[in-house]
Amino acid sequence: MASPPHKRTTTQDEATSLVWGVHPILELLRTRPRTIHSLLILKGKGGSKIQTVIDLAREHGVKVKFVSRFNTQDVQKKNHQGIIANVMPQATIPEDEFILCIAKFWFV
Repeated sequence: MASPPHKRTTTQDEATSLVWGVHPILELLRTRPRTIHSLLILKGKGGSKIQTVIDLAREHGVKVKFVSRFNTQDVQKKNHQGIIANVMPQATIPEDEFILCIAKFWFV
């Protein structure tokens, strides 16, 4: 039985989830791009689907980093397809959008 395509991990300041695999990451980029903090892609990985992920990530302002290997031992044992997303527990918005939201609330 295949394991789920994510794992909850804890970093220094915040809890993040790791999502791996091309299709789960594509779905996140299409539906909730603001929840993705960054993408890690193994150097040498390519193909049309990986390129689509890269293009969508850049379109949404998601950081893309190419690495020679993944540091997390747990992930190395998974079928990550050469791509991992660091996903934040909550979506974020740019500062200017936040200020506009506040202004609408106070000046309605």
